[in-house]
Amino acid sequence: MEVHLVRADLVVVGSLSADLSKVAADYERRLTRYVKLHVHELKAEPTARGESVVLRAEGERFADVLAKVERQAGELSTIVALDSRGDQPTTEQLADRWLAARHLIVCIGGTMGLPPEVLDRTRDRVSFGRITLPHQLARVVATEQLYRSFRIARGEPYHF
Repeated sequence: MEVHLVRADLVVVGSLSADLSKVAADYERRLTRYVKLHVHELKAEPTARGESVVLRAEGERFADVLAKVERQAGELSTIVALDSRGDQPTTEQLADRWLAARHLIVCIGGTMGLPPEVLDRTRDRVSFGRITLPHQLARVVATEQLYRSFRIARGEPYHF
């Protein structure tokens, strides 16, 4: 498997709890051997404001960050949505798809999911299964799968 990925950005709604932050930080540290990783945490909108208000506000935040990230990357970006309605690739298929990009942007929505305008911009929609994961946990899984993808592509053993 040929690896083209040189930059990855995670654009996520909300921040992690202290416990999940430690796990994510470990994978982020491991990834520095393989790729320039940038994590962009967007402010989560209070859900009591209603789904349409939440998605509109978070959509504006996504638009601002995506525009900035695409300008900084200076190359064609592949935007991926983590979405429960996406297809469910195997880890090896995910590695093929994600590592083929030069610049990968993974978008993870908040409690209400991803805004429609973000979904419309994506090239790929991925689901980590039929179960519902909290968006904070989905972020940890996405980081782990990206790390695992590099290990697979390079024929390196994977042991946690």
